[in-house]
Amino acid sequence: MKNVRPVWMLFAGALWVGCNAPHSPETPQPLVKPATITRLVHEPAETRTIQAGAADTLAFTFTVGPRFHAQANPVPHAYLIPATIKPDSSNYLTPGTPLYPPGHAYTLAGSTDTLSVYDGTFHIAVPLQTDAATPAGDYTVSGSFRYQTCDDTTCFPPKTIPVEHSIRITN
Repeated sequence: MKNVRPVWMLFAGALWVGCNAPHSPETPQPLVKPATITRLVHEPAETRTIQAGAADTLAFTFTVGPRFHAQANPVPHAYLIPATIKPDSSNYLTPGTPLYPPGHAYTLAGSTDTLSVYDGTFHIAVPLQTDAATPAGDYTVSGSFRYQTCDDTTCFPPKTIPVEHSIRITN
């Protein structure tokens, strides 16, 4: 009968030899870093100054990372999740209905469906009415942004992120 060693013993021996082999200080060891891909980020805006009692429009800016796109608003199919911003109201600040930019046509490889998507940097405008009794000072309009990003082959689960825009009220 032949002398057969279990496979795990051969693997363990090879691993031990590899870990204990001398390393030359002149030979740099490769550093493997996991790739980080940002699919979508909310870009902070500069503080906007508004007169108490006046109306203005805030622009919320988003950037979709390379090789990705986000579903636009509106979407061409009910099963898709549109980009949606929901600003919060406060005692003195009343946001209006968001104004979404038009998306552009995009067709996935191997599909005949045309989607409406955002890529690169895009802005969503939110009208804002301030109350005439608003005390002068700094305020934050906050809310949430829900979106779904995809690449050429996969749509990722929808995400909701907080958004905010700083304003300064003057009298």
